[in-house]
Amino acid sequence: MKKKNFSIVILMLMGVLAFTGCSKKEGCTESWADNYDPTAEENDFSCYKIGCWDSKANNYEANVTDNCCCTYSVKYTLSCSSCDITYENSSGGTSQESNVNSTWSYSFTGYDGDFVYLSAQNNNNSGSITVNILVGGSVYKTSTSSGAYVIATASGSL
Repeated sequence: MKKKNFSIVILMLMGVLAFTGCSKKEGCTESWADNYDPTAEENDFSCYKIGCWDSKANNYEANVTDNCCCTYSVKYTLSCSSCDITYENSSGGTSQESNVNSTWSYSFTGYDGDFVYLSAQNNNNSGSITVNILVGGSVYKTSTSSGAYVIATASGSL
């Protein structure tokens, strides 16, 4: 009887060892991930990468799963012969300038959620004005007005 019980105990221990000895270490096996585990043998699908997933941003990264911290190249331009302008500046304040023309531009780095704004008023009794907000070199917002003392305004959030 003792021999039989001993044999059963041995078989049970062998079974436990067989099951635990076959398991692979789980973890993130994707080398692009922030939580990559080079010792993991089996992917547990916990991989993540924090970064910017907007392709228009300066700091775009592929494989991002949690979006954060995008930065953008922003440029304001306009077309007018003489106009007064109001715009959101790089520190989030409002700036104004008088009697500017088409050679005027303003560039800065913007961040996720920043408000961008450019408004211009024609100083002449005829003509047209166009304001542009460019993000990453592409037109993001634009507005045109024609006539005496008209205003054109473009705005949005990054």
